[in-house]
Amino acid sequence: MKTINLKNLVDSYKNLSGETLSSYLGFYGIELAEKGKNCGLSAIELDCMTSFIELFKTTHDSISLLDNFFVGYMIPQIGKEFDLLRFNKANVVNIELKSKACEEKILKQLKRNRYYLQFLDKEVSLFTYVQETEKLYMLDKEQLTPVSFDDLYKELIKDCDEFDDINKLFNPSNYLISPLNSTKKFMEEEYFLTEHQEEIKCKILKAVENTKAEFLALTGSAGTGKTLLTYDIAKDLLSKGQKVLIVHCAQLNSGQRMLQDEYGWDICMAKVFGNKVLKEYNVIIVDEA
Repeated sequence: MKTINLKNLVDSYKNLSGETLSSYLGFYGIELAEKGKNCGLSAIELDCMTSFIELFKTTHDSISLLDNFFVGYMIPQIGKEFDLLRFNKANVVNIELKSKACEEKILKQLKRNRYYLQFLDKEVSLFTYVQETEKLYMLDKEQLTPVSFDDLYKELIKDCDEFDDINKLFNPSNYLISPLNSTKKFMEEEYFLTEHQEEIKCKILKAVENTKAEFLALTGSAGTGKTLLTYDIAKDLLSKGQKVLIVHCAQLNSGQRMLQDEYGWDICMAKVFGNKVLKEYNVIIVDEA
């Protein structure tokens, strides 16, 4: 992926045909959203970016401030996406673009973004622009604060950093907290699920709420966070008073024994599964099936 000037991107959106625009953005590694798919830059996002640029220009008309942005970057393997990223020598600036959003959701997303960007060992500056209200917000410690474009200008005026490959900045292993290897961090919730994981979790929790029996399978390639999501769902259910049994199809490790001994989780190996009275449980999870 290559950096692009946001003003040039918006001008291209206004003036180029769909096919030409797709080819132009493809040069920078930016994909346009296809019908029926969630990934890629959508017309709604482009309209929001257009509104953002128009307001930006009313305060500062320096086109160079809109240089060197990565648009729609996604961390490999993790699936975490950022609308706009700019890497300066002193800091990294993240700007999220929303057609409309409540402050609670904005705050949650910016905190999640800070978690992923903190591993870059740079100061992190996080903003969200909302098209509906034409407001700009900044994450200030733990609070969401309305700010002016002058505040954003101060973050963008810094010298840009240069590097060959943005993917080299992000190590997926930094974000895949394991409930079995980092059990204390897991129980103290020192992690975030991706938006995709949150969607899956929501669907599974809704299925659990049904009175009829459900059989669900959670699948994915290695290193995508299946175990984290599975145990996060179990933790959520336990916090709501549900009786959960985890059946592990291998020897229990130290993390699982810690969950048993210190946190009261009910986890057993498959070979002793027959000793359990299944009707006592609301949910049974088979790990590594």
